[in-house]
Parts: sequence; structure tokens; C-alpha cells
Amino acid sequence: MQTFNFLRKILLLLLLTFWGAQSFAQTCIPTGSDSDMKGPFSNILTFDGDNSYGTINSEGTQSSTSNAGEWLDNGPFTFDTWVKCVWPDNEDSYVVLSCGKWATSKASIYVYFQNDGGQYYLRVTDGIGVGNSDIAVPITYLTYYKDKWKHIAVTFDGTTIKLYVDGTMASQSTWVLNDIAQYAITMGDNTVHSDDFRGNIATYRIWSNIAMTPDEILYIKDRNFYDQNSFTAARANLYNKLKFNLWTPESAIKSTVPATITMTGTTTSTTEFNPAKPPH
Repeated sequence: MQTFNFLRKILLLLLLTFWGAQSFAQTCIPTGSDSDMKGPFSNILTFDGDNSYGTINSEGTQSSTSNAGEWLDNGPFTFDTWVKCVWPDNEDSYVVLSCGKWATSKASIYVYFQNDGGQYYLRVTDGIGVGNSDIAVPITYLTYYKDKWKHIAVTFDGTTIKLYVDGTMASQSTWVLNDIAQYAITMGDNTVHSDDFRGNIATYRIWSNIAMTPDEILYIKDRNFYDQNSFTAARANLYNKLKFNLWTPESAIKSTVPATITMTGTTTSTTEFNPAKPPH
């Protein structure tokens, strides 16, 4: 009997050790890991600043009432992304997101970096000085932005647009955003492809019908989401707001509505890794 009890204890110890190892493996992702349980976590998109961009559409027949621009116009919405700039070069601006024709008063939106004679800005505008009051945040680009991953988020509640950098609100402005005539959203360029982003873009998300609170911005900042189970119970309401959800390459779109992205002139990096945490 003593031998049997001893063997039973050994077996139980082995089972607990195995279970604990499996549990640890599923909750801890090594820094720099190139994969997670759900899908790719490397292969970060690289934009070379020369006719490289992504065109985002809602899938199916595009119309004035069924298109990606509808996720933004009239609000509310939240946009967030991780970017790593390798600027400067001979360009004076690098666009992160654009929708609508530049300088269309109160019917377009551009999120971009600007170099104005050596003073750098992170801007949100519909065309400088056109309709809405621009957000123009001065940044110490060469010290704090160049070759560094930065989380950028923009929220709009229908009357106020806010810009967040690394989870902290940097500026806000009263805004109007009417119907946007252009159907697509452009990732990493303006709509006529003359201000291409140069660097890497990882997580890229558009949330519709929600202007996130500061706490919600902090919650999404360091996370990627695969499905409804990726959200905590307290944040489950965010799942149905996620209209476009790109982790890394174009094959890793996990959205709650049919959506497509067509990449032009981009490559993927095998040395960069998504700075946000993988989904669980």
C-alpha cells in the first residue's frame, strides 16, 4: 500500500508539473518571439516612402452608404496604430492615415507627421487652414520619435477630435466631419499618393461608433485582439466596434465586418516585431 501511495504521489506531481508548464507556455510570450498562439506576430509592414501604401475598403460593392469612409465620417470613431518612422529624407510630410480629398473642408481627415523648416509636428487636419481647427502638436522628432515605436490614437465624438501619443492625450480641437466623398481609407499615404510614410506600421485599427475614453485608449494601446475572447469581460463592448483590425501583414486582418486591404509597394520586415502584446 505504501508503494502504491508513493507511486500515486509521483504521478500526481508529474501531472501538475506538466500542467504548469503548459499553462506558463500559453501565458508568457518570449520577448522578440516571431509567433503567438493565434497567428503571425512578425512580418511587420515596411513603407519605403516611394509609392508605398495600403488601400482599405469595406468588402463588396462600394457606394456612398457602404464604404470604409463611413466608419469615420459623422463620427464617433477611434483610430489607433503603432508606427516607427525612419524619416527624415527630402519629404516634408509623412501620412499615417487619410480619407477624403485634401483640403475638402470638414469632409476629409489626415493624420500625419510634418517637417516645417526643421520644426516637426504631428498633425490631424482636413487641409491646413481650410475648415476645422487643426491639431498641430510640436514634437522633438529626432530625439523621441525617429527609429522608435510610437502608439498614435485619434478619437472623434462628433464634436471634439483628440490626439493621443503613447496613451496620453496630446491635444484636442472642436471639429465637424461630414460625409467623406472618397470611399477608401489610405494607410501610409495621402489619397493621391504623394506623401508616403517611411518606416514600419504594425497594429492598425479603426473602431466605429465609439470615441474611446482615456482609460480605453490605455487598454487597447499594448494589446492586439484576435476575436471576442481577446477582450476582458469589462471591455467586451469594444469587440463590435472594431471595423478594421490589421496586426502585421495584410493576411492578418481580424475584423468584425468584411474588410479588405490592398498593399502597393510595401514589403515585410523579419527583424521588427509588433510592439503590442499578442492576443490570448
